[in-house]
Amino acid sequence: MFPGLGQLALGEKRKALVYFALLALWIFLFFPPVQSPRNWTRWGNQELAGIILAIVSTWQALRSKAGGKRPARFALLIALVPLAGITMVVCHKLLTRAAGFRDYRVDGKAMQPALRDGDVVMASLHEFRSRVPAHGEIVMLQSPIGLVIKRVIAEGGDTIAGKDGQIYLNGQVLDEPYVMHTSQSAGQLTNFGPVTIPPHKYFVMGDNRDFSWDSRLQNFGLIDESAILGRALYITGTGHKISGH
Repeated sequence: MFPGLGQLALGEKRKALVYFALLALWIFLFFPPVQSPRNWTRWGNQELAGIILAIVSTWQALRSKAGGKRPARFALLIALVPLAGITMVVCHKLLTRAAGFRDYRVDGKAMQPALRDGDVVMASLHEFRSRVPAHGEIVMLQSPIGLVIKRVIAEGGDTIAGKDGQIYLNGQVLDEPYVMHTSQSAGQLTNFGPVTIPPHKYFVMGDNRDFSWDSRLQNFGLIDESAILGRALYITGTGHKISGH
């Protein structure tokens, strides 16, 4: 099922080496410095390339006459070629996880309009190993109410305040084209602070400001740097549930 194994079994060493080299290159693209799953197009194209590589390799091996063997029967080709493709799809998913990527399904409306209820987000869990989260990035984090997805608004050293629906960061009105308001909310969701963020802490909020349960509320509060699990990259297929509240 794996590219090159059929050729190796038939004694076609040169062809086997070519397929093994292509398979090694395919695997390499999952990991630094390339990390193809960081980009939706590269991630999808790489899965397609793996399927094609497995099918071509299997088809060629089954039809080979190496060692005096007769070409494989057509029925066997029909059975094994799709199986080779399925094997590479499974390998693609396992390698994606091994490279530090996970997909999560949004459950809630707090990140609208950027992320809607039911959207599935691909996240990089290794994103912040070499840097810290930046202002405006959408992150997965472990909060007092569980695993959630929010946007980073302020970091250690920043002073943040809310007044009449406007967010002030270090005394300046924050430009937030991604924000949505769905009601005339009051209290802590509209007016809060000023709050100066301690080192290694983050103030996070949902984009649906009148609906989100986030750092504006006392029972949610500031988020520790260690609680941020990864960065949201793009919307994809199905996955684990992650709260948008």
